Amino acid sequence: MDKKALLNIAAKFCDRCGSPYNPEDLDVVKEFGGTLILMLRCHNCGVSHMVNIALNKGVGTRFMLNTDLMVDEMKRVPIGRAITSNEMLDLHADLAKKIKTIKNLKEQF
Repeated sequence: MDKKALLNIAAKFCDRCGSPYNPEDLDVVKEFGGTLILMLRCHNCGVSHMVNIALNKGVGTRFMLNTDLMVDEMKRVPIGRAITSNEMLDLHADLAKKIKTIKNLKEQF
């Protein structure tokens, strides 16, 4: 799909300044299984959006999110793998330890 067609699905105008997007404002970050992750950066005001487009039989649905990430940073974000319940439990345990450590440090001062 060319960039002009993607802009018709993603967004035609910047929601911050109202400038029309140009094809040069759009970068395809990732593409997998009928889903596209795009980065829109307004050439006028510089605001960036991450856009997730799900294509289904030629019809696209989109989700936009304001972001301060650059395209190269977006490409490093792991997309496509679900977080397991064990990973969430490990994260919770790690955060609980860190909170306890911070509370102990505060009590010392």
